[in-house]
Amino acid sequence: NIQLLVERPDGTYCFRLHRDRVYYVSEKLLKGAASIPRDSLVALGTCFGKFTKTQKFRLNVTALDFLAPYAKVGRALPRPARPLGPPAARSRCLSCSTRCG
Repeated sequence: NIQLLVERPDGTYCFRLHRDRVYYVSEKLLKGAASIPRDSLVALGTCFGKFTKTQKFRLNVTALDFLAPYAKVGRALPRPARPLGPPAARSRCLSCSTRCG
């Protein structure tokens, strides 16, 4: 529920769009950053995700810490990466691709 993210016990937070990215920012930080021009502002708060060129929203891994307490089913964790196998097999694949490619 977005209302739980916005109205927290430690202060009021909001979502801001800056250069196709959505940031989760406290209002205190937002008021302090109002004096900085938008062109020179790099980032503000925590990046929750970004809009792609086709206007689809992609959620960043940094948002999972904020969303996990409010997940209804299971955990909000990314899947673990698959292991690559023994180091010898990786070096053979890399050397083969460099020779052949």
